[in-house]
Formats: sequence, structure tokens, C-alpha cells
Amino acid sequence: MAIRLSPICDQIRPGDLVSSLQNFYKLVLADESRGIQFLAERYLAESNSKDQASLDQYLEERSGVTELILTDDPRSDTKYLRVIVIPGEGLIVDADEESRPHWQPLLDRLIEHLPYQPA
Repeated sequence: MAIRLSPICDQIRPGDLVSSLQNFYKLVLADESRGIQFLAERYLAESNSKDQASLDQYLEERSGVTELILTDDPRSDTKYLRVIVIPGEGLIVDADEESRPHWQPLLDRLIEHLPYQPA
């Protein structure tokens, strides 16, 4: 399940977003390679064009994509929120319905403190 969050005003750059989020969560992990992997998988699942050149262009247009893991319990395998930051497009929360009780409070806090809202 993916929840798209759109910026209310100008988007925050991924590095600045990480800095802001560190004020609201005990642990914020940022990983560009996992963000790229997420986008590549999404592109291949949704696109009619499956060639490498098209994929490379798609990813190049979205440079700076970053996966963020937000949590207050670094030891937990379930109490975290996975957010994909796509410059120019907003945020995608990648979560499953089954673990909603664990990630919903984290998402609510993100929406409360940052200029993003559900699309």
C-alpha cells in the first residue's frame, strides 16, 4: 500500500527533510540507493517501456530520491515508517495495512510537523 503526500508549499530538499525529521523521531535513516531501487521497481511494474535506457532516463530525472526509515524504537522490526522522498513529486509512504497500528502514529506526526498532506 502506498500513501502519497503532496507538499503544501515549496518542497523541502531531502537533506533538509532528514534534518527536520531528526527533531521528531528517535532514529531517521536515509538511503539513496534504496530510494533508487524503489523507483526502479515501481517504474518496471507500471511502465510499458521496459528498456534500460528508458529506466535510466526516468531515474536521472528524479535524482536525489531517498528512502527514509523513521522510528522511535530502533530495535523493532515493525514500529517504523518507510518514506520515499522524490524531489519534485512529494513523498510516498510505503506500508502495509496489516502493520498500520505501528506506523500510523509515526505518519500522523510527520503530517503534523511538516508541510505535507495526503494527496
